[in-house]
Amino acid sequence: MEVKTEPFYGTPETHLYLGDCLDVMPSFADNFADMIFADPPYMLSNDGITCQAGKMVKVNKGKWDKSSGFEKDAAFHEQWISECRRILKPSGTIWISGTNHNIFQCGYLLQKLGFHILNDITWYKPNAAPNLACKTFAHSHETLIWAVKDKKAKYIFNYKI
Repeated sequence: MEVKTEPFYGTPETHLYLGDCLDVMPSFADNFADMIFADPPYMLSNDGITCQAGKMVKVNKGKWDKSSGFEKDAAFHEQWISECRRILKPSGTIWISGTNHNIFQCGYLLQKLGFHILNDITWYKPNAAPNLACKTFAHSHETLIWAVKDKKAKYIFNYKI
């Protein structure tokens, strides 16, 4: 894949980059970003099943979403979160979305790498995929972790909006 450091989409305030973060982020300068929203792989591609358009289908999304085991998955998360820390400004914040399959590793690693967690937010999904296997409760939410690079930093929070 050709690595581009030009935004895939951009406005004066917002830039979106398309590509593997481990290929794209190294080209960014230190203290480059005010905020990062990360939606890392959930590591769900395990030959399980889900419901899509009323039909039972495999959940395999691709090799990028397949777990390599606890230690290798954690090393991957630590690598990209470390790179996020490098490119965030001192008052920068990071938002990470996930499910129980990845979010707890990410939360642990944020703290290990010196981030301060501000909030965890529950995103309730009223239209979650039905629980076809009936072996656990339905996965009807995702968690977002909001953290700041430096606990003492004055980060932006527009409460009234």
